[in-house]
Amino acid sequence: MSDRLSLRVVRREPLAGRIVALTLASADGNALPPFEAGAHIDVLTPSGHTRQYSLCNAPDTATQVYRIAVQEEAESRGGSRAMCRDVREGDLLEVGAPRNLFPLAPGTRRAILLAGGIGITPLLAMAHALHQAGIDFVLHHACRSRPAGAFVEELLAASFAERVRLHFDDEGPALDLAGVLADPCDGDHLYVCGPSGFIQWALDTARQLHWPDGQVHREFFAPAEPAVVAADGAFEVELAVSGKVLQVPADRSIASVLLAHGVPLAMSCEQGVCGTCVTTLLAGEADHRDSYLTDADRERGDTILPCCSRARSARLVLDL
Repeated sequence: MSDRLSLRVVRREPLAGRIVALTLASADGNALPPFEAGAHIDVLTPSGHTRQYSLCNAPDTATQVYRIAVQEEAESRGGSRAMCRDVREGDLLEVGAPRNLFPLAPGTRRAILLAGGIGITPLLAMAHALHQAGIDFVLHHACRSRPAGAFVEELLAASFAERVRLHFDDEGPALDLAGVLADPCDGDHLYVCGPSGFIQWALDTARQLHWPDGQVHREFFAPAEPAVVAADGAFEVELAVSGKVLQVPADRSIASVLLAHGVPLAMSCEQGVCGTCVTTLLAGEADHRDSYLTDADRERGDTILPCCSRARSARLVLDL
């Protein structure tokens, strides 16, 4: 984790269901690096796993505190469980400086923010930023139920509350996505975050309603459901810089083989979500299994996420 910060948990708030909000401040009293809406931080969790959490406070408070929200996943590999159960006020956490892979697009004249469940976190920061900038927007927050919805009361009390639309599965009416996304105009931008199924629904609907790809932005919080693969085969990876050829067995990832041979590779989520390990692909056909690359990225065929993706060809040549 580069640009490490030692931050103290100054507030811990149970929000809803299995969600906990943590407010972090500099342990030495210094100002924190600023961030823009949509940014996240890498957090070294007490379990030893590094996980990404979006910053949800208003960016103008960034140098004072960072605020994140963590949902304990039912099938947690240890990261979210440790954050929700083990972290207490006063604890120190090792955190990476903010990175933004989901920024507000320059020239946004009207924004539609679509949040599914815990996907509200980056969009909450966006709502604060858009409101402060005087840019037209509407925030739709879809949750299973009112008690399970993170930040519901906070949204209802926000200075931009009139722009918030809450949708609860057990109350209705259902989110009319086609109506929300109808008639896109130049300068309209759609931002969507949440479970993979929710995001795919939004992307499919936007495509059907002729939203230009450049006006649709998404961030996954968890990997999309993997495609069914009959059997993973072995293949080769050639390192263009050294010419070395490495064997990738069927039961190992490209990343694990690279690291085992001393090849430097930055990684974080290890699930194909964050984009930290994205690597230039010089030759060969990738079997993309990430949730980070766009369809256009995959069609170009010049990048791969070695933490989770594999090969359709016998050999991949990486710019390493």
